[in-house]
Amino acid sequence: DWEMNQPQPTPAIATLRRFQAENPHITPLWLMGMDSFSDMPNWVEYPKHQTLCNLAVFHRKGEKSNLKSTTWNKTTSKQLPNTPGHIVPIDCALPDISATQIRQNPDKHQADLHQDTCNAILACYASG
Repeated sequence: DWEMNQPQPTPAIATLRRFQAENPHITPLWLMGMDSFSDMPNWVEYPKHQTLCNLAVFHRKGEKSNLKSTTWNKTTSKQLPNTPGHIVPIDCALPDISATQIRQNPDKHQADLHQDTCNAILACYASG
């Protein structure tokens, strides 16, 4: 909840640095959708994120994979090392909806998700 309690939106790199400072022997596995991964080059201080975490990227039906041209080291969930800079693709049946879509048009998607889930997503970005 550290990120949520900040007075302004917090870049992901700050959260990763704080996590590393508090947990120096753990490499976090960041779960994200392909839409977020595709936007990472626009994030604050990218690609320094590669030195602080591993990624699990979820594909949605009909989405193009951007993992072929990435500088992250591709691996599988069974081979994921405890060192940062690795990415593992996750292919599973996900709903055709993302947090980004919910933030952009919450009224349209409230019927697709439990109200508490929509509220939690919107609360995370209320000040952004």
